[in-house]
Amino acid sequence: MRRPYRSPGLSDRDREVIEIERRWGPGPSATPMKLDEAQERLGLDARSYTLVVNSLIDDPSAHAADPETMASLRQIRDAHRERHRPN
Repeated sequence: MRRPYRSPGLSDRDREVIEIERRWGPGPSATPMKLDEAQERLGLDARSYTLVVNSLIDDPSAHAADPETMASLRQIRDAHRERHRPN
């Protein structure tokens, strides 16, 4: 298993969230499993988990810890925003 870079700017919770995202991968089909794991491991409800993920997307420390996962999440978020942007 790949060991993530331990960035000093990330909390243990942040690293756990990145690990969940890495393990399940992007996409809506994995969302229920990610949310279940976040609830079990971290005590985060769906809204809280989503807020943490979105904050990590813009965090340089998160990108340093796992560039591939964070780039994928940013791409998904940006595509979602583009689709839902008012004309």
